[in-house]
Amino acid sequence: MKWTSIISLFIVLTFWNTSGFTQVASEGEGQFSFPTLAEETKLTRDVYVALGNKWDKQIFTNIQQAKEKHLGEVKKLIQQRGLELPESIVKDEQGVFTDPQIQKWYDNLVAEGSTSLEAAFKVGAMIAERDITGLEAGLEVEIDEKETTLLNKLLGASQNHLRAFHKGILKQGNDYEPVLMDKASFNSVIQGEKVMNC
Repeated sequence: MKWTSIISLFIVLTFWNTSGFTQVASEGEGQFSFPTLAEETKLTRDVYVALGNKWDKQIFTNIQQAKEKHLGEVKKLIQQRGLELPESIVKDEQGVFTDPQIQKWYDNLVAEGSTSLEAAFKVGAMIAERDITGLEAGLEVEIDEKETTLLNKLLGASQNHLRAFHKGILKQGNDYEPVLMDKASFNSVIQGEKVMNC
């Protein structure tokens, strides 16, 4: 994976990371946007579908199926809260998003992951990093018990995904340095046990 590619993808993911699931309310308090979480869960699922079709590796199928399950759980919570689902979630077309910024993220991630299997695994690892940092930020704002339970479940799954992609990268004889997480947090996840029931 070329260094220039890593830099360009880092820029894409940095902007993605700073947008986050957490939004600032008018009164200045942090709020977690579950509709945004739903659309970004679709984004990651669709990236894994595209890369799975490209490289025919079971890891992408497994994680895509997990993302499909998680998207259903997020959609259910949104509907229970009486919130509006994003149009792209309602239509649920592969790789198609209403928000042009999310569409750009999808296009860039798939393009980078399609250059080589190594790049695809590193895209997967970086997406998992992004999910972890975003969900951790969401758990720091005021949400109810049911929402906290769901975010913790998604966080555990994302940690599993990061471990799986990291293992795949090492098996290829390559190495991976964290892009969005600090080294200590990254190592803590990599060295952790698999989280069950997520």
